[in-house]
Amino acid sequence: MIRLYVLNGWWITVNQISRDGCGHKGGIVAKNTGQTLEGEVLAAVQSAVNKGLLGWHASACRVRHHAAYYSRDREKDIIFDVSIELMLPSSSKPSIIWIWECKDYSSPVPVDDLEEFHAKLEQIGSANTKGTVVTRRGFQKSAIKYAVSKGIGLARLLPPHQIQWVIHYHAEQTAEELAAEVVEALIDPHFESFSREAYGFTTGPVPAAKASLEDFVAMQIAEWGMNQGYLPDT
Repeated sequence: MIRLYVLNGWWITVNQISRDGCGHKGGIVAKNTGQTLEGEVLAAVQSAVNKGLLGWHASACRVRHHAAYYSRDREKDIIFDVSIELMLPSSSKPSIIWIWECKDYSSPVPVDDLEEFHAKLEQIGSANTKGTVVTRRGFQKSAIKYAVSKGIGLARLLPPHQIQWVIHYHAEQTAEELAAEVVEALIDPHFESFSREAYGFTTGPVPAAKASLEDFVAMQIAEWGMNQGYLPDT
Protein backbone atom coordinates (compact mmCIF):
# COMPACT_ATOMS: atom_id res chain seq x y z
CA MET A 1 0.00 0.00 0.00
CA ILE A 2 1.36 3.43 -0.98
CA ARG A 3 0.41 6.52 1.03
CA LEU A 4 1.38 10.20 0.86
CA TYR A 5 1.92 12.07 4.12
CA VAL A 6 2.81 15.58 5.17
CA LEU A 7 4.65 15.48 8.52
CA ASN A 8 6.20 18.62 10.02
CA GLY A 9 6.79 20.01 6.55
CA TRP A 10 7.96 16.65 5.14
CA TRP A 11 6.38 15.29 1.96
CA ILE A 12 6.67 11.56 2.37
CA THR A 13 5.70 8.72 0.07
CA VAL A 14 5.52 5.54 2.09
CA ASN A 15 5.49 1.91 1.11
CA GLN A 16 4.08 0.07 4.11
CA ILE A 17 6.10 -3.09 3.93
CA SER A 18 8.73 -4.51 6.21
CA ARG A 19 12.39 -4.22 5.34
CA ASP A 20 12.73 -7.71 3.91
CA GLY A 21 9.96 -6.93 1.42
CA CYS A 22 7.27 -8.95 3.18
CA GLY A 23 4.04 -7.29 4.24
CA HIS A 24 3.45 -6.95 7.96
CA LYS A 25 0.10 -8.63 8.53
CA GLY A 26 -2.13 -9.07 11.51
CA GLY A 27 0.12 -7.16 13.91
CA ILE A 28 2.03 -10.37 14.65
CA VAL A 29 5.60 -9.80 15.79
CA ALA A 30 7.96 -12.66 16.49
CA LYS A 31 9.15 -12.83 20.07
CA ASN A 32 12.74 -11.71 20.45
CA THR A 33 15.18 -13.45 22.75
CA GLY A 34 18.46 -12.13 24.09
CA GLN A 35 20.32 -14.42 21.72
CA THR A 36 18.40 -13.07 18.75
CA LEU A 37 19.40 -9.47 19.50
CA GLU A 38 22.99 -10.50 20.16
CA GLY A 39 23.04 -12.22 16.79
CA GLU A 40 21.75 -9.11 15.02
CA VAL A 41 24.32 -6.87 16.72
CA LEU A 42 27.11 -9.34 16.00
CA ALA A 43 26.08 -9.50 12.33
CA ALA A 44 25.88 -5.69 12.05
CA VAL A 45 29.34 -5.20 13.57
CA GLN A 46 30.89 -7.92 11.40
CA SER A 47 29.22 -6.55 8.26
CA ALA A 48 30.47 -3.03 8.98
CA VAL A 49 34.00 -4.44 9.32
CA ASN A 50 33.79 -6.53 6.15
CA LYS A 51 32.53 -3.55 4.11
CA GLY A 52 35.27 -1.27 5.41
CA LEU A 53 32.74 1.16 6.91
CA LEU A 54 34.75 1.73 10.09
CA GLY A 55 37.68 3.43 8.41
CA TRP A 56 39.91 0.53 9.47
CA HIS A 57 41.22 -2.33 7.35
CA ALA A 58 39.39 -5.56 8.13
CA SER A 59 42.66 -7.20 9.16
CA ALA A 60 43.01 -4.62 11.95
CA CYS A 61 39.57 -5.45 13.39
CA ARG A 62 38.66 -8.49 15.43
CA VAL A 63 34.97 -9.09 16.16
CA ARG A 64 34.23 -11.37 19.12
CA HIS A 65 31.13 -12.98 20.64
CA HIS A 66 31.04 -13.69 24.38
CA ALA A 67 34.67 -12.68 24.75
CA ALA A 68 36.21 -12.70 28.23
CA TYR A 69 38.20 -9.71 29.53
CA TYR A 70 40.11 -9.77 32.81
CA SER A 71 38.96 -7.65 35.75
CA ARG A 72 41.60 -6.85 38.35
CA ASP A 73 38.89 -5.91 40.84
CA ARG A 74 37.22 -9.32 40.56
CA GLU A 75 40.42 -11.22 39.78
CA LYS A 76 38.42 -13.07 37.14
CA ASP A 77 37.11 -12.54 33.63
CA ILE A 78 33.98 -10.63 32.65
CA ILE A 79 32.14 -12.00 29.62
CA PHE A 80 30.52 -9.49 27.25
CA ASP A 81 27.93 -10.02 24.52
CA VAL A 82 29.74 -8.58 21.48
CA SER A 83 33.05 -6.76 21.17
CA ILE A 84 35.33 -5.41 18.49
CA GLU A 85 39.06 -4.96 18.99
CA LEU A 86 40.81 -2.38 16.81
CA MET A 87 44.57 -2.62 16.28
CA LEU A 88 47.03 0.00 15.10
CA PRO A 89 49.77 -1.35 12.79
CA SER A 90 52.52 -0.70 15.35
CA SER A 91 50.65 -2.25 18.29
CA SER A 92 50.48 -5.84 19.49
CA LYS A 93 47.49 -5.07 21.70
CA PRO A 94 44.11 -3.54 20.84
CA SER A 95 44.17 0.24 20.66
CA ILE A 96 40.49 0.20 21.55
CA ILE A 97 38.06 -2.44 22.75
CA TRP A 98 34.46 -1.56 21.94
CA ILE A 99 31.84 -3.47 23.91
CA TRP A 100 28.29 -3.88 22.61
CA GLU A 101 25.93 -4.85 25.43
CA CYS A 102 22.53 -6.23 24.37
CA LYS A 103 19.45 -5.67 26.55
CA ASP A 104 16.46 -7.33 24.91
CA TYR A 105 13.96 -6.41 27.62
CA SER A 106 10.18 -6.11 27.41
CA SER A 107 10.42 -2.67 29.07
CA PRO A 108 12.84 0.29 28.88
CA VAL A 109 16.36 -0.33 30.16
CA PRO A 110 16.73 1.10 33.71
CA VAL A 111 19.56 3.32 34.92
CA ASP A 112 20.85 0.52 37.18
CA ASP A 113 21.88 -1.47 34.12
CA LEU A 114 23.85 1.49 32.75
CA GLU A 115 25.61 1.96 36.09
CA GLU A 116 26.55 -1.73 36.16
CA PHE A 117 27.77 -1.61 32.56
CA HIS A 118 29.92 1.45 33.27
CA ALA A 119 31.46 -0.29 36.29
CA LYS A 120 32.35 -3.32 34.15
CA LEU A 121 33.99 -1.13 31.50
CA GLU A 122 36.06 0.56 34.21
CA GLN A 123 37.20 -2.82 35.52
CA ILE A 124 38.58 -4.06 32.20
CA GLY A 125 40.39 -0.82 31.35
CA SER A 126 38.84 2.63 31.12
CA ALA A 127 41.74 4.06 29.09
CA ASN A 128 41.10 2.00 25.95
CA THR A 129 37.54 0.74 26.40
CA LYS A 130 34.32 2.14 24.97
CA GLY A 131 30.82 0.78 25.26
CA THR A 132 27.38 0.94 23.67
CA VAL A 133 24.13 -0.55 24.99
CA VAL A 134 21.64 -1.81 22.39
CA THR A 135 17.98 -2.53 23.08
CA ARG A 136 14.63 -2.81 21.30
CA ARG A 137 12.32 -1.16 23.84
CA GLY A 138 14.26 1.99 24.69
CA PHE A 139 15.66 3.48 27.90
CA GLN A 140 14.45 5.23 31.02
CA LYS A 141 15.12 8.98 30.98
CA SER A 142 17.53 8.62 33.91
CA ALA A 143 19.41 5.92 32.01
CA ILE A 144 19.87 8.27 29.04
CA LYS A 145 21.16 11.07 31.26
CA TYR A 146 23.58 8.73 33.02
CA ALA A 147 24.90 7.24 29.78
CA VAL A 148 25.50 10.67 28.23
CA SER A 149 27.36 11.82 31.36
CA LYS A 150 29.63 8.75 31.28
CA GLY A 151 30.29 8.63 27.54
CA ILE A 152 28.34 5.43 26.97
CA GLY A 153 26.70 4.98 23.59
CA LEU A 154 22.99 4.12 23.37
CA ALA A 155 21.17 2.50 20.48
CA ARG A 156 17.58 1.43 20.02
CA LEU A 157 16.86 -1.04 17.23
CA LEU A 158 13.25 -0.61 16.12
CA PRO A 159 11.22 -3.70 15.19
CA PRO A 160 10.05 -3.86 11.55
CA HIS A 161 6.39 -3.16 12.38
CA GLN A 162 7.36 0.24 13.84
CA ILE A 163 9.13 1.40 10.67
CA GLN A 164 7.51 2.72 7.50
CA TRP A 165 10.05 2.55 4.71
CA VAL A 166 10.13 5.72 2.64
CA ILE A 167 10.35 5.55 -1.15
CA HIS A 168 10.84 9.28 -1.62
CA TYR A 169 10.95 12.32 0.62
CA HIS A 170 12.38 15.81 0.75
CA ALA A 171 13.17 17.29 4.15
CA GLU A 172 15.69 19.19 6.20
CA GLN A 173 16.15 18.57 9.88
CA THR A 174 18.00 20.84 12.30
CA ALA A 175 20.32 19.46 14.97
CA GLU A 176 17.74 20.33 17.61
CA GLU A 177 14.98 18.51 15.73
CA LEU A 178 17.18 15.44 15.29
CA ALA A 179 18.09 15.38 18.99
CA ALA A 180 14.42 15.68 19.97
CA GLU A 181 13.46 12.84 17.62
CA VAL A 182 16.24 10.63 19.00
CA VAL A 183 15.18 11.22 22.61
CA GLU A 184 11.57 10.45 21.72
CA ALA A 185 12.64 7.23 19.97
CA LEU A 186 14.66 6.17 23.01
CA ILE A 187 11.98 6.75 25.65
CA ASP A 188 8.74 5.88 23.79
CA PRO A 189 8.35 2.09 23.36
CA HIS A 190 5.70 2.66 20.66
CA PHE A 191 7.68 5.20 18.63
CA GLU A 192 7.32 4.76 14.86
CA SER A 193 9.80 6.00 12.29
CA PHE A 194 10.13 6.69 8.59
CA SER A 195 13.01 4.64 7.12
CA ARG A 196 15.13 4.72 10.27
CA GLU A 197 15.86 1.49 12.11
CA ALA A 198 18.48 2.61 14.65
CA TYR A 199 18.27 5.61 16.97
CA GLY A 200 20.69 6.63 19.68
CA PHE A 201 23.56 8.67 21.00
CA THR A 202 27.19 8.04 20.18
CA THR A 203 29.77 8.16 22.95
CA GLY A 204 30.40 11.78 21.83
CA PRO A 205 27.53 12.23 22.62
CA VAL A 206 26.06 12.94 19.18
CA PRO A 207 22.41 12.13 18.34
CA ALA A 208 22.01 9.69 15.47
CA ALA A 209 19.14 8.27 13.44
CA LYS A 210 20.29 5.70 10.92
CA ALA A 211 18.66 3.45 8.34
CA SER A 212 20.35 0.39 9.85
CA LEU A 213 22.22 -0.76 12.94
CA GLU A 214 25.22 -1.34 10.68
CA ASP A 215 25.26 2.38 9.81
CA PHE A 216 25.04 3.27 13.50
CA VAL A 217 27.98 0.98 14.32
CA ALA A 218 30.04 2.60 11.57
CA MET A 219 29.22 6.11 12.82
CA GLN A 220 30.28 5.20 16.38
CA ILE A 221 33.69 3.85 15.40
CA ALA A 222 34.37 6.54 12.78
CA GLU A 223 33.54 9.32 15.24
CA TRP A 224 35.97 7.88 17.79
CA GLY A 225 38.68 7.48 15.14
CA MET A 226 38.38 11.11 14.01
CA ASN A 227 38.50 12.33 17.61
CA GLN A 228 41.70 10.33 18.08
CA GLY A 229 43.21 11.74 14.89
CA TYR A 230 43.08 8.46 12.96
CA LEU A 231 42.41 8.89 9.26
CA PRO A 232 40.06 6.45 7.48
CA ASP A 233 41.50 3.95 5.01
CA THR A 234 41.43 5.20 1.43
